[in-house]
Amino acid sequence: MEISDTRKCNFFNLEMLARYIDVPAATLVGYYKELLEDDEFIRAINSQVNSVREKWGFRKVIFAMESIPSLDWFAFERVLIYVLIRHFKPTQVLETGVYYGGNSAFALQAILRNGLD
Repeated sequence: MEISDTRKCNFFNLEMLARYIDVPAATLVGYYKELLEDDEFIRAINSQVNSVREKWGFRKVIFAMESIPSLDWFAFERVLIYVLIRHFKPTQVLETGVYYGGNSAFALQAILRNGLD
């Protein structure tokens, strides 16, 4: 599967989610697009990945990439976390069971965008 297929699947998933929660698909897709266009966030992700690779020697999966060119390389669950937090704008978010912080990064970015820092 090509990475462009991942993006197509992400758009499809967001359209199905929009139907399920009864909001315009453009709303959720707009949050996804803002995430895709957030160059500062992808730079921060790349910096952290490189730091972990150097410090701990991780070389598998996402850590094997010299540079992650797009957030499409991450699982849809992270896009989902970001989009849902952006849309519902919760005043409190609780996450448990953090491994290396990938989901946390997407949640925190959404919280920051919502102005709830």
